This record gives sequence, C-alpha cells and structure tokens, in this order.
Amino acid sequence: MLTESEYQKRYGIPRSTLHDALESGRVRGAVKKDDGGWRIPEGALMEYAPGRLPRHDYPQYETVAFHILKALNSDRYVDAVILCCNERFFSDVVEYMLADGLIEDGEVPWDGVTSCGYRLTPKGKRAASKNKKEFVKSLLEKVVPSSIDISLINIGL
Repeated sequence: MLTESEYQKRYGIPRSTLHDALESGRVRGAVKKDDGGWRIPEGALMEYAPGRLPRHDYPQYETVAFHILKALNSDRYVDAVILCCNERFFSDVVEYMLADGLIEDGEVPWDGVTSCGYRLTPKGKRAASKNKKEFVKSLLEKVVPSSIDISLINIGL
C-alpha cells in the first residue's frame, strides 16, 4: 500500500488532482484511514473522468469507443459504469475495438483496481491522439465509400 505522497511521486500526479480523485472515490481500492490519510494499493488506477457525457436514450458506439481510447491512453481505469452504459453494450464496443485492432488484451487481466484488462495498440494510440470529430470521421470512412463527402454537421457533431 502507498501513501498519497508515494502515489503522487510514483505516477507524477499533481497533489490537488490526486486529493480530489481520492475524496470523490475515483482511485480504485483506496481506503481512508482514521487519521485522514489514505492507503492506496500498489498499481491502483485513477478512474477515467469523461467529463459531461451526452444524454441519449441509448449509448452511442463512437462516444464509448472514443472515451475508452482516451482512458487507456492516459492510464486510467474505465468500465461501463464510468461511461454510463450497460455492461452488454460496453462489451460489444470492446469486442469491436479488439477486432479492429484498436485495443488488445493487457498484460494484467481485469481486476477492478489496477487494470481494466486492455491496452492500446499502436493503431489505438494514433486514434487516441485525434479529437472526437476526427475519430468519428475515421470510423465513418471505413463504412462509407470515400467518394461520398462526409459532412460531420449532418450527423450532429
């Protein structure tokens, strides 16, 4: 187990960022001690914070896939609960991303604390460096013939 300062030094996380994550319960497996200090498991990941997710009656593939890429690229923990979607949909998106070569099984299997079980491939790292509009456009180019002009305005981005 690590203290706050040990975790902060090991992962290069600003003190205020780590403190906020601990207080809001976003560091997997961290336990607050009676004296107010924290004990954090070795290798525990901070949860990915997707920001404000769009409200839909159903989740959108590209939104979930984009945030999975961003989370893995920043070494953050991500799962269906964090991305506000059901487990089945999350699993379907992950399966598609595995098949497309964006992610691969990680060295550490899912344990809910130190790993979500996946890591980015080189292709996934390139995709993670794009903004959301570029990412969605690259997804659409796979299924829409290149002779058709893709207008992101028409799909609400």
